[in-house]
Amino acid sequence: MFRQERVIIENVNPQLQCGTYFIKRIIGETVQVHADLIPDGHDIVQAEVLFKHEKEKKHSEIRMEHLGQDVFTASFAVDKQGFYEYSVRGWVDHALNWQHGIEAKLKDGQYVKSELLDGVQYLNFVSGKTAAKEKAKIKKWTEQFQDDNQYEAAVTTATSDELHKLFIQYPQRTLANTSKTLQVYVDRKKANFSTWYEFFPRSASPEQGKHGTFKDCERLLPRIADMGFDVIYFPPIHPIGEKNRKGKNNTTVAREGDSGVPWAIGSKLGGHKSIHPELGTEEDFKALVQTAKTQGIEIAMDIAFQAAPDHPYIDEHPEWFRKRPDGTI
Repeated sequence: MFRQERVIIENVNPQLQCGTYFIKRIIGETVQVHADLIPDGHDIVQAEVLFKHEKEKKHSEIRMEHLGQDVFTASFAVDKQGFYEYSVRGWVDHALNWQHGIEAKLKDGQYVKSELLDGVQYLNFVSGKTAAKEKAKIKKWTEQFQDDNQYEAAVTTATSDELHKLFIQYPQRTLANTSKTLQVYVDRKKANFSTWYEFFPRSASPEQGKHGTFKDCERLLPRIADMGFDVIYFPPIHPIGEKNRKGKNNTTVAREGDSGVPWAIGSKLGGHKSIHPELGTEEDFKALVQTAKTQGIEIAMDIAFQAAPDHPYIDEHPEWFRKRPDGTI
């Protein structure tokens, strides 16, 4: 069967490259959604935003406000980290059109008994969605709509704000259309703004000329926190290549005792899965991370994919590297 929707949904925003990429927000922010909804005639259109977190099973719904022309808008808050999905659903609202039609005919002085009888179907639908207290009220309205002797009361009910609100609260969504699903990734607040402090762990020793360690870094944490920094950025902490090692101030020849460049990763001591032994052990590094947390500081690591000429992977995985005609890598 052909798809039967009476509303076209266009220009849903925010989105990136027609939804190819997700947009971003921070915990506590809102996503303000706009969309154009174009019906196949002049009927009243209603729309809502459907959204949910990736760990939720059911979508939440929030009704969109009509801004004029064909533009609708609504917003939803994002309070958890992770992906949210959202889309726009729109439909021609028959109950609201019925109520609007009655109001127009009454202004023209017309007798609307037939329209009241037509409205019973909308009352029955709403009654099936409401609690027992409201069901009793709707039953009374249904009797009014069908009783010639209660015509004036029925007209008052049919044009009331109370009934209008029930139609808004319990829409029928006949032949509704739903837009393409879009995504927003919600990150923690620190992703929006943080203050980074960079230093070389090997320079953290209190003794000049001695290679620093992770334990030496712990000593510096209170001072860094007092300056207002909440992230420490480390260059690579892996073993540094010895072949073609650079010297101080980026000289091309290293002297005895020169530490080399941290980004020249890999030596006989290990590669990207190893820690430079002069910095300490993996346990020392984990202890540094935990101590930093007590100061409100996180550790950011440089992920560098360079490999020194004596990196273990060159022998272990030669297929990962490209050799030049002279045999060099």
